[in-house]
Amino acid sequence: MRALVRAWEAAGEKVMARVSAEDPAAYCKGIISLLPKEHRIDSTIEPTLNLAGLSATAECLERINASSSAHPRSKLKSH
Repeated sequence: MRALVRAWEAAGEKVMARVSAEDPAAYCKGIISLLPKEHRIDSTIEPTLNLAGLSATAECLERINASSSAHPRSKLKSH
């Protein structure tokens, strides 16, 4: 863990900036991998629509789409 902290302090933000510019899809996959896989809600919640969240998500997807069209596509690997 200490080595990870040192690596982050040395170059983490620069690497994130480079990856987000060069490969936005990989950047988003990395960010998404940090999010919890399961969510548990223990109380009743009134359904709401978060327009700001939807707008931010749409903007992010538009940026990825615009950026990916500027980069040559590589062949997808089959699993």
